[in-house]
Amino acid sequence: MIITESAPKMPPKSSTPLLGASSGSGVPPPAYTARDAPVGAAHAGPQAAIYQPVYPQPQLVGESAGRRFFKAFMVALGLWLLASALVTSVVDDGAIGRFRDNEYPVPTGVHLTRCITDWSEGETTKTPVFTTPYPYGTTVSFDFSMPPETLLLMSKGSLSSGQLKVTTADTTDVKVKVTVYYHNQRARDTAKICMVSRKDGEQGVGIFTPKWWQLPRDRNLRLSFDVELILPRGSALSSPQSVNALSTDVDNFSHEVDSLEDIFNFRHLSLTGSNGKISARSLRARDATLKTSNGAIIIDSLSASTAKLTTSDGLSLVALNAAVRSSNGGISGSFNVCESLDLTTSNGPIVVTVGINSSDSSKASTLTMRTSNALLASTIDLHTASGKGGKFPITATTSNARLSTTIAALPLDAVLKLEARTSNDLAEATVPLTYEGAFSLTTSNEVPSVRRADPKERDPACAEDGVACDARRRTVETRVVKKNMVMGVTYWDKANARRGDVSMRTSNGHVTLTL
Repeated sequence: MIITESAPKMPPKSSTPLLGASSGSGVPPPAYTARDAPVGAAHAGPQAAIYQPVYPQPQLVGESAGRRFFKAFMVALGLWLLASALVTSVVDDGAIGRFRDNEYPVPTGVHLTRCITDWSEGETTKTPVFTTPYPYGTTVSFDFSMPPETLLLMSKGSLSSGQLKVTTADTTDVKVKVTVYYHNQRARDTAKICMVSRKDGEQGVGIFTPKWWQLPRDRNLRLSFDVELILPRGSALSSPQSVNALSTDVDNFSHEVDSLEDIFNFRHLSLTGSNGKISARSLRARDATLKTSNGAIIIDSLSASTAKLTTSDGLSLVALNAAVRSSNGGISGSFNVCESLDLTTSNGPIVVTVGINSSDSSKASTLTMRTSNALLASTIDLHTASGKGGKFPITATTSNARLSTTIAALPLDAVLKLEARTSNDLAEATVPLTYEGAFSLTTSNEVPSVRRADPKERDPACAEDGVACDARRRTVETRVVKKNMVMGVTYWDKANARRGDVSMRTSNGHVTLTL
């Protein structure tokens, strides 16, 4: 069915006139007020469009994963360091509390007779900043008679380190003065300074600090000691006083010893330290042992029947009998001995001047020099009390470096046995006119050389002026055994052609013997 309208629809008469239409009454229409509507909201009815500006919303840019990880890592690291510092501080601070006696490394057989544990007994002062990094120092001292057997001085423990000075004074008693430098008073209070005894007649002073598995990380908890051992000169100034024994055993200490040679004659002298040098002006002892590590032994004069020196750096020595052993350090200086000298190191040069003065020509006076991977250079004077004879076995050994040995003096009719060895470098030796005996020179790839130092050789048995001397002629015989080996003999008297022996060997280097 179709419905049609016969007339158009008209608005009712009561309706508001359309916008812009005139009213018959002449009254203007009311002002139109539009309400704000949300952007994009639908309007009911036919309303006029109103312009609303649209502002773009700011967009947040997200951080990269790497940056977020870095921030998180730094925060975690900071927290870990803070916790670590707190734990370390608590552990270190707790560690410096009261220690049981067995936590102090007292050597076996050593007895503590009297200890200073209350440091208020000592004198405490503030230390000048230019003398020590520690702001405080406390000093205590002991006075006692010289022990009949051994005077002891020892220092043991993780916090024990410093320097020891040995001096003399016009007193009748031994005095030991100990100054401990510190930041933290509780750390200082862990140290025990004690009178100690070992066997009958052995007495002295010991410094003991706790035995930790490692040093505190906080340097404010560390200690340093200055120890002065003052020996009594007494009234016997005309000749050295006899002292049976002096023994020091101080870990992480250096030694500085005054000139004692004219004041004391020690039967046994033992100076032992570590991580510090031993320096002395002059010493006299029957048996001397000096030992340290990571430091030099520097001695102007040492007179001893037997001596053993062990170090890891260079040294200078005068002794009657000495043994010097080092590692990863050089040995240099002037050495004068009577019976024997042993110079041994590794990976360090030996550059020495040696004098051997044998008091008994019937006994051998030996010289041994050994190193590796470093130069060995020596000048040697050999003498006897009578000016004749003597037995002198000499060994000089290195590797991968030059070897040079000069025998500058040798008594008439002496027996010299020289063995010189190196590798991958030159080997050379010089012996004086007084040498009589055989020689053997070997290398790997060339013919060794034998040279005569002076074509105008003079018989060493003749006096300097040559008066009333039936001068002998020197004979040098050489023969090439192989292309890399030369053997021979030299003599003034054919009966002495096999008296001594010089044996030299190297590889990849030349060998030269100067007669």
